[in-house]
Amino acid sequence: MKKRFLPREHKKRKFMKQRWRKPKGHHSKMRRRERHQAKMPGTGFKSPESKRGMHPSGFKPVVISNEKEIQGIDKKLNAIYLSGRLGMRKKVELTKTAQKMGFKVLNPKSEKKKEVRKGETKPAKKTGK
Repeated sequence: MKKRFLPREHKKRKFMKQRWRKPKGHHSKMRRRERHQAKMPGTGFKSPESKRGMHPSGFKPVVISNEKEIQGIDKKLNAIYLSGRLGMRKKVELTKTAQKMGFKVLNPKSEKKKEVRKGETKPAKKTGK
């Protein structure tokens, strides 16, 4: 199980997000690594190299940016990520082709969003004082 590192005094402050921030205070006991304080992340907490970057389902997904790359993928992987540099139209196209070939797209863009954008109209400006 992955160890969660939380910021200092995260229980006292409700507004604080549950993500790691390195303690920087001059007198901070956690920064000085005193006893009975929460542990800080370090090299000893790394996961095995074979497991790093894995999807929870147990495989390393492949990033795709065009159709040629989809055809070059091994069929055993069965899941892909679409590149973040792609536009909406290209993402919708690649999602359809990937699903036809039997791959699961882990970050798809729905066609509904595209349809909503096409039908969008700007509200009329109000004139008058």
